[in-house]
Amino acid sequence: MTVTFEIPDSVSDAVLKKFPDPQRAAAEAFVAKAYATGCLGLEGVRQSLRLSSRWEAEALLKQHDAWPGVTEDDVKHDLECLDRVLKLV
Repeated sequence: MTVTFEIPDSVSDAVLKKFPDPQRAAAEAFVAKAYATGCLGLEGVRQSLRLSSRWEAEALLKQHDAWPGVTEDDVKHDLECLDRVLKLV
């Protein structure tokens, strides 16, 4: 699959300073979002970005703060549970 989008000339210089390879940056962001929403698994990330190992895929996902199936509400719930457990100790 090929995806194409345009970046206006008025902002392209600023974008290229931060992302010298915008095609790769866009692909990584898209794949990381697909992973975070459950559309792709770790192996799908590795294959989509042609990474050589699962560790490379995990490192890339960490850079993009992409964690599978974790919402803000999940984190809040986990923190509430942790607080309850610590009060018992």
